[in-house]
Amino acid sequence: MKGTKKEGTKRLASVPKLGAVVVTALALSATVAGKATAAPNAPADTRVDDAQIVQRVRSFERGEVQAADAVKGKFSSPMFWQFAQRMSADHASLEQKFRTLTAESRQSGETRRGADLDLQKLTGDDLEKAYVDHEIQSHEAMRAALERELIPNATSDDLRRELMGLLTQVKAHLAHARYVEGFLPQSQAAQVISAG
Repeated sequence: MKGTKKEGTKRLASVPKLGAVVVTALALSATVAGKATAAPNAPADTRVDDAQIVQRVRSFERGEVQAADAVKGKFSSPMFWQFAQRMSADHASLEQKFRTLTAESRQSGETRRGADLDLQKLTGDDLEKAYVDHEIQSHEAMRAALERELIPNATSDDLRRELMGLLTQVKAHLAHARYVEGFLPQSQAAQVISAG
């Protein structure tokens, strides 16, 4: 019994290089995402007002539309094209919905364009892998921000209701992204990570 426990401890203590790279990449992308993906590590006591919440949500939505539109024409697989099409249509609709919640009709220039530029350089399986990873990371960050910061700080009942609906959508998109991720070749995932 003691030998099994020690072996288990040794396995937990040794982290494969690939796992360390993945963890590092996720940590960096969460840090770089910043306000546009609503800073998931923001302290719970961070106060944002309703206008700031709407601006951040709209920025996230526009960034998602831009990313999907930039890559969907490059996919050869119908499954990945349909996924990108869903992201584009759903996020455009959500951005429009949140636009009605703010008195400001001007659009902020703040969007997540950096990821789009990186995705445009890729093709084939590399593009599919990078896009799905991008979607998983951005939706995880937005889910965390909604749960920890945006919903708790919303003062308007209408905004809070819309944010709860957005949270449901973000979770559905995350589930869809993870489903699509299951169709990526496993060896391809390792190649993309080690090449980056």
